[in-house]
Amino acid sequence: NLDFRQMLELPLRLLTASEIFWQIDTRHVGSFGEFESFIRSIDWAFYLPEKSPVKVRSYSFRSTLYHEGKLDRIARDILAEFGHDDKDFQYILRIEQKENRSTAYVAITPEPLFRRRYKKDFSHPAPLQEHLAASAVRWALDKIKPDLIYVPFAGSGTLIMESWLACHRPALDRWRHFKGLEGLPEFPDNSWKFFKSKLSKTSETLISARAIEIDKQGVEALTSNLTFAEEQWPAIKDSWHVEHKDFTKDRSPKDKLCIFLPLNPPYGLRLEENTHDLYRKLGRWIAKDFEPNQRRFGFVLIADSKAYHAFENEVGADSIKGILSFSQGGQHIRCVRFDIEAKA
Repeated sequence: NLDFRQMLELPLRLLTASEIFWQIDTRHVGSFGEFESFIRSIDWAFYLPEKSPVKVRSYSFRSTLYHEGKLDRIARDILAEFGHDDKDFQYILRIEQKENRSTAYVAITPEPLFRRRYKKDFSHPAPLQEHLAASAVRWALDKIKPDLIYVPFAGSGTLIMESWLACHRPALDRWRHFKGLEGLPEFPDNSWKFFKSKLSKTSETLISARAIEIDKQGVEALTSNLTFAEEQWPAIKDSWHVEHKDFTKDRSPKDKLCIFLPLNPPYGLRLEENTHDLYRKLGRWIAKDFEPNQRRFGFVLIADSKAYHAFENEVGADSIKGILSFSQGGQHIRCVRFDIEAKA
């Protein structure tokens, strides 16, 4: 129920989406012949630039037209007649055949939106996808503006960046450009420039971030990524600090009174100790190694029930505020939200 100009804001704002599809047409379709007529009836010159490469992806749900490969071939052949091949595609045509109705969508970007491109070093062995990190961050922040983003197990920097993006909401085209979207016929350039300028205006000082990483190679990758990110977002310059140490040896600055802790501990193949021992240490550190007047809140990705109970026993059951799972694109994470209030 959005008009086209409203839709333009979505790729600049949405942190948790993987793809955005623009519905271009829908029709009752009960045979492959009717499907071919439907695809031919679409005014492709209105929706796509001339001779632009297009990738077709067809999906069939509870339909007699269950052969998705055949739907793909029909659509590809018709698009080729209009000059749209699929080599080095710039656009994605998604076709959904649900029972006797076919609907065509154009994805407004050729690659997933979570690939924000604020990193240049991808050597970390188990990076968290950006939109999953963003979902957990948004859930745990709940409109609270912290004094400090404090990230043990900082990895390649995803949780720091997604926390900054959630708190300050800049336009998301700083590191990637939406050339396909901007290349659409009759694209409203003035509206696009207005949306970007509106999102770029901020008088806020960026929230400080403190990152802890025990792996030396990880520290190098993290520093490289944050330095790269600040080239296109100068506001983060001098707002972050990286320490190479065990998190239990680090302490939060005493002048920070509201501290956000997005936590993705290494477990499974990345962990050389018992999982529940790590979560016990983590819970004890959060509960004991901060000043009484410091509020610390956030989330922690949970490996299993033993890890959860080890963490809960240290921070206290009253500090656990919820458990929620996030799934996207075949990846799944389970998070526990915690909040330890400051004491006078």
